[in-house]
Amino acid sequence: MADLEAALRLGLFYMKQPRSTTSRPCKSITLVGSTSSYFGGTGVTAYVASKHGVLGLLRASQSTARDLGVRVNGIAPFLTPTHITAGFSQRWKEQGLEENTPERVAEAIALVALDEARQGDCVLDTQVAGKYFRELESSRMSLLPTWIGADFAEFMGRAMQFFISIGGYVLPKAY
Repeated sequence: MADLEAALRLGLFYMKQPRSTTSRPCKSITLVGSTSSYFGGTGVTAYVASKHGVLGLLRASQSTARDLGVRVNGIAPFLTPTHITAGFSQRWKEQGLEENTPERVAEAIALVALDEARQGDCVLDTQVAGKYFRELESSRMSLLPTWIGADFAEFMGRAMQFFISIGGYVLPKAY
C-alpha cells in the first residue's frame, strides 16, 4: 500500500508542474476500464456500472485535460485472471476461451500512455496472443451519424458547442 501511495504522490507532483511550452500535451493519464464499459452483460451490475463510470470520466475529462496539457486515454481489457475471476476461470479455460495476462494489460497501458498521438482514445485490449488491440472512441464518433442519424448527430454537435461556449453545464448552487 505504501508503494501505491508513493506512486500516486509522485504522479500528482508531476501533473501539477506548469504546462509545457510546446503545443502538444506531454502529460498522460491512462484510465483502466473494461470491455464491460462498452458491452456489459457479465451479470455483475456494480462492476459494469463502475466501468461505465470510467468511460464517462474518459469522455467528460477531454476538454479540461486539453486545457491543462494532459492527454487522457483509456484501455478496456477483457478477461484478465485476478481474484475476481477466480470463481469461473477454470471453466473459462475448459471452454477453450483465451484470457489476457496482467503483463499484457500493463503493456497496453504503456503503449497507450506513450503514444503522443492519442487523445481521448479508449483501446479495447484483448491481446490474447496479440489478437485484438482496437481503438473504440474515434470509431464510435465516426459512426455516430449512422448510429443515431445525421440530423440528430448534427444537433448534438451544436448542443455540445453551446455547452462549451458557456463553460460547461452550469449546475444550480447547493443550499
